[in-house]
Amino acid sequence: MAVTAAGISAMSVILKEFYEGPIAEQLNSEILLMKRLSKRADIVEGKTIVMPLHIGRNVGVMATSEGGVLPSAGKQQYADMRFPIPLNYGHINMTGPVMAASRSRRGAFASVLEAEIEGLTRDFKNDINRQCWMDGSGRLAGVNNVAGAVMTVQNPLDWNNQGAVLQYLNLGDRISFIDVSAATQNIPNNAAFNYGNITAIDFNAKTITSDVDFSATMSAGDMIVKGATGGVLPTVDNTSARLSTGATANVNKEIMGIAGICSGTNGWSLNIKAAGAYTALPAGKVWANNNNGVTAAVTADLQTVSAATTTQWQANMLFNGGVLRPLTGDLMQRACDLSEQIGQARPTIIMTSYGCRRICINLSTGDRRFSDGNFDAGSTELHFNKIPIIPDKDAIPGAMFFLSEPDLMFADMSDFHWFDKDGAVLSRAYSSAGALKDEWEAVLALYRELVTRRRNAQTVIGDIRET
Repeated sequence: MAVTAAGISAMSVILKEFYEGPIAEQLNSEILLMKRLSKRADIVEGKTIVMPLHIGRNVGVMATSEGGVLPSAGKQQYADMRFPIPLNYGHINMTGPVMAASRSRRGAFASVLEAEIEGLTRDFKNDINRQCWMDGSGRLAGVNNVAGAVMTVQNPLDWNNQGAVLQYLNLGDRISFIDVSAATQNIPNNAAFNYGNITAIDFNAKTITSDVDFSATMSAGDMIVKGATGGVLPTVDNTSARLSTGATANVNKEIMGIAGICSGTNGWSLNIKAAGAYTALPAGKVWANNNNGVTAAVTADLQTVSAATTTQWQANMLFNGGVLRPLTGDLMQRACDLSEQIGQARPTIIMTSYGCRRICINLSTGDRRFSDGNFDAGSTELHFNKIPIIPDKDAIPGAMFFLSEPDLMFADMSDFHWFDKDGAVLSRAYSSAGALKDEWEAVLALYRELVTRRRNAQTVIGDIRET
C-alpha cells in the first residue's frame, strides 16, 4: 500500500509558529525642524500672550540750511504682537486583559502599555513637526478630483504637485474637509458626509480611499483636514482647521508653522490648485495665516501685527509667480543677502525638502565653492556659506527656508505632559452612560505656539523645480 509522508500540512496541529522579534519599524518619525526650534522655548502664562515689537524709526531727521525750518518731531514706533496658545492632545485607550496578556516577553513582543505610551509620544511629536512646517490652517491635502470614495489629492502648498508622496496623510486617519465655496468655509452640515477614515493610500497615483463616499458634497479645490474622533457628534469645532471667516469659524487650532510665518507679497498662494488650474477662493474667503481668526489677506495679520500697514512685518519672498525654475547658487545668495539687508540677521540654517537637497548636492559637485569646502560625497551635512542645509521629511516640495533661528521661538504654556494631576498617567475609562469599564486611558497634551520676533529676518525661495 502507498505510504503518505508526514508533511508540514499534515503535522500543522503539533507544529508551533516561530515569531522573530523585535518589531521592525516601518515609519519615518524624524522631527528635525521641531528639534531645532525646541532649543529656543519660553514658558508663558495667561490667555493671551503679548510681546512688544519695535517697528518704526524716529523720522524727525533731515538736513536744512542755516536758520531753516527744523524737522517735525518724531518718535520711535512700537506694536504689540498678541497670540493665544494652540492646544494639542494625544489619546490612548486599552483594556485590562490586553495589558495583562502582554506584561512579559512570553506573551508578546512588547508590552502593549509601554508600546502605546512610547508610540503616542513619538506620533504626537511627529504631528507637531508637521504643524511647524505649515501655515496654521490645518490642511493635510488639497483635493484635485473626487470619484466615489477615491480622492486624488496633493500636498498643501505644493503648487505644482511635485511631491512624490502624500506627506501628511496616513492609513486610518480620521478626515473631514473644508468646502471653500461655502459662505463660512466650514465642514458640511450633513452628518452623513462629515467624516471618514482613510482605508487605502496609493502614493504613485496620489489617491486616497475613504470608507465614506464624499463625492456628493466634496469637489475639486476643497481642503482635507483632520476630522473628529469616533463617537463625537459632528460639529464644526471638531476639525483641526484654523479658518478666517464665519460665525462658527475654527480659530486658534493648529500651531502656526514657518510657511505662515515666512509669508509676504508675491509669496505663497493659500489657494489650492484644483483640477490642474489655480483656483481662487471666493471673494473675502482666504485662509488666515494669523493667530486671531479674523478675515485677512495673505500678507496681513500675524500675531495681530498687520503686514499691510507695517511692511517690515513680512518675510522675504523669492517666488516666481507659480512658474517652476531651477535652483541656482545666485538665487541662494540673494536669499542670504535679503535676510541680512532687510532683517539684519544672517540665516543660521537652511531647511528644505530632500528634492531640493539633491539639487544642492549636484550643484556642489560641479562647483566646490558652493559648499564652502564643507561638502564631500560621504558627508551627512551640506553647507552653503557655512550655513547647514538640512532636509526634513515634512518639508514643502519646491521651497527652501533660510531661517534665523534666534528670531524664532516656541511659546510654551506647557511642554509635552501627561494628564497626571491625580498622581497617575493611566485613568479608568467609563462608558458614555457613566458605567465603569475594564479599560484604561491616558492623554498627552502640549500647549504651544511658534512665534517670530523678527519676521523679515526669515527668507524663503519658492517655485524651485525638483523634477
